[in-house]
Amino acid sequence: MPLIARHTRLRQVQSPRTIAGGGLVECMIAMAVLAVFFIGAFGVNSQVLGLVRASREAAAAEQCTRDRIDKMRNASWTSMVSADYICNTVLASTGNTFPDLAGLVVTITVSAYPPPSGTTGASTIIVTRSADGSASVNAGGDGNMVNEKTVVVQVTASWPTSKRTRTKEAYTLVSTGGISGRNK
Repeated sequence: MPLIARHTRLRQVQSPRTIAGGGLVECMIAMAVLAVFFIGAFGVNSQVLGLVRASREAAAAEQCTRDRIDKMRNASWTSMVSADYICNTVLASTGNTFPDLAGLVVTITVSAYPPPSGTTGASTIIVTRSADGSASVNAGGDGNMVNEKTVVVQVTASWPTSKRTRTKEAYTLVSTGGISGRNK
């Protein structure tokens, strides 16, 4: 029987230290890539949550200003131009009716329209509801606002955020006859 040549190859044996070291480096690189990915994902998530919070606050402020404007429109003419009525009725809600706006300050300003020239005309009425819920008259007017034909009502809502104070304003013009002629 003929002899068949057998080829034997010598396998190079790697030491366990080399194999384990290569796996450890690959594992560390994979962990670093995952860490960068998760840090980026959490950063984007934080930004999105901040934008959602800002949108919710802006919507609540819009609702607040429109609510106060509607209360002023529904008042009679003599009530609308009275600082006491604005302080005790329009801004006298109990508690924070807009919980998304911590530290909400609402200011209502009623002034003659068009603005009087010189020293003639009625004085402006300014009433503020502070963050603690108390309403106060900053400028009570001189009582002559009832004689004006048209007034501009400005409602300003401002609230603090982590970076700055944000403000939302709404304006309306109201004449002595009101929107439907019933505000006499």
